[in-house]
Amino acid sequence: MPVAVAPPAPSSRVPRAITMLSAVLLMAFVALVTYLHTAEPRLATVSDPERALALVVGRTMDVETALTAAPRWERRLYSLTLSDPGRELDQALAWYEELADYSLAPAVDLRLAILRGEAGHRERLARAVDEWQTRGDPLDGYAEVIAAAYLGADDVDAGVVGDALATLGAGWFADMLALRLATRFDEPALGGTARASIAARAGPLLWRLRTLALVDLLLLGAGVVAVLALRRRPPEARATAEAALPPPWPLRAGLAALVRGGAVSALALLVLLAGNQWLAERPVFAEALDAPVMYVPVVLIAWRMLLAPIAVSFAGVFGLRPRPGGWRPLLLASLALVGAGVLVDAGLALGGGWLQLDSHWAEWFDSDLAWGPAAAVAVTLVASVVLAPVFEEIIFRGVLYGSLRARFGV
Repeated sequence: MPVAVAPPAPSSRVPRAITMLSAVLLMAFVALVTYLHTAEPRLATVSDPERALALVVGRTMDVETALTAAPRWERRLYSLTLSDPGRELDQALAWYEELADYSLAPAVDLRLAILRGEAGHRERLARAVDEWQTRGDPLDGYAEVIAAAYLGADDVDAGVVGDALATLGAGWFADMLALRLATRFDEPALGGTARASIAARAGPLLWRLRTLALVDLLLLGAGVVAVLALRRRPPEARATAEAALPPPWPLRAGLAALVRGGAVSALALLVLLAGNQWLAERPVFAEALDAPVMYVPVVLIAWRMLLAPIAVSFAGVFGLRPRPGGWRPLLLASLALVGAGVLVDAGLALGGGWLQLDSHWAEWFDSDLAWGPAAAVAVTLVASVVLAPVFEEIIFRGVLYGSLRARFGV
């Protein structure tokens, strides 16, 4: 809804020199960040990539094992929307081959050999074993274990097997190796221990998977009901709040505010990236500062340049306060959007599977969520689930899109 407030004069109140300097700083920062992300390997962005990939692949293979206990129709459903066992193993091999080129850790080579053995790549595995025998301890011992497990060697020292299993630690890799050795040398106790370990992980994983699938179905159903309920309401009853459309500032002023705010945020982030020793010793606190440093300057400068001169509030301009009777359509719209998100995710999973388009694990893995302390998990969740959506809606949908509407209409 339009507001009866005269817009501020754009050019005279926004010194072009400051805005141009801010634009230069912002573009330089974007170029620097782009260079940092493209000049170094993707694995360099992951904390402890050896541990991280072992966790990712191990849990993925555990899920595949868990699905073998599900009914056929359920396995078919998951293969369409979640994963395909053959593709998962091939993807794990590709990721581990990349990590083996990046890391010198012997455990990486050992896990890669197990994956090759499980995939039936005997020729490549035999070449790797021959190479290991010339590289000394511990790889020469691992070569003996892998040759016995996957290449039909007749003998292996029990102490070397114990060292290999200890290196792998508890999980899918150690259990697969133990099962192969138990079958090869008729060791029922070793095989029974491995099968019990696999079952102990697979059962809870299957039920977690089913719970997540049920929650998705419930959210999708709630979204459908919400859409039907909204369609039955008259158009005026679907509005949740009132906002100024177009907003009470011109396009040039809105863009200038965004550029200035972005430049201030860039300078603040550069201070953090400069390696402050005090912050480096407190990674959780540094992580907690990221979102405020990134978003708050933009919002404050937008308020100072666009809203304060005409004495209007954030809530009034951006529609942040529901109108009387607006809570019900707000709830219905939220459920509809959540249901749409579930549907879009399923569609992307189907399309990605058919087209064999996969994201790299380093792009989505977060070590804080995987093994960080409770404080780090809380900071990550608050930043990504609460702060980022709220601030991005204000900055992009409110200021940027609103400024474009001021020039090009609603």
